[in-house]
Amino acid sequence: MPRKEKYKKYKKQTIEYNTKWAKRNPEKVKEYNKKYRKTEKRKVSVKKYNISEKGKKNRKEWFKKNEKHMTNYRKVYGQRPEVKEKSKIQTHKRRAIIKNLKEHFTLSEWETLKAKWDYRCLACGKQAPDIKLSPDHIIPLCVGGKNTIDNIQPLCLLCNLRKNKKIIDYRLLVD
Repeated sequence: MPRKEKYKKYKKQTIEYNTKWAKRNPEKVKEYNKKYRKTEKRKVSVKKYNISEKGKKNRKEWFKKNEKHMTNYRKVYGQRPEVKEKSKIQTHKRRAIIKNLKEHFTLSEWETLKAKWDYRCLACGKQAPDIKLSPDHIIPLCVGGKNTIDNIQPLCLLCNLRKNKKIIDYRLLVD
């Protein structure tokens, strides 16, 4: 059996074996990585993906040339509140996916929740024009909470940061 076909057939076992071997032999892995960084293959890879000072310099120059374009782009796409809200929701969803959670709240559910509480921070009581509301997990994801709308409460960013990993349900205090 040719080598590539054999690898395809036993890919899972090979990867598993290599991972265990690397854990048992960290000094050999370190030595191999040092040698690899000095090889021509690595240098070609660096050039290909432009991971160098020259590449960084080229990116900076491009941004300087296109400063007006980027400023306008940021004004149009960076300042729209619905874009910011959507990115907040996507951030929460990404964190939940990393923790292998299946259910996620949506942007429309978040908007409905904010309207239900009159666009008010449940901790300090300030209202939306003065503050920016952020979704807060009552039971944080790191403690085992879910990323569903029934585990979310609207808090201003300052109160959300102050709450940190504590389990506090401000909905009970407001009712």
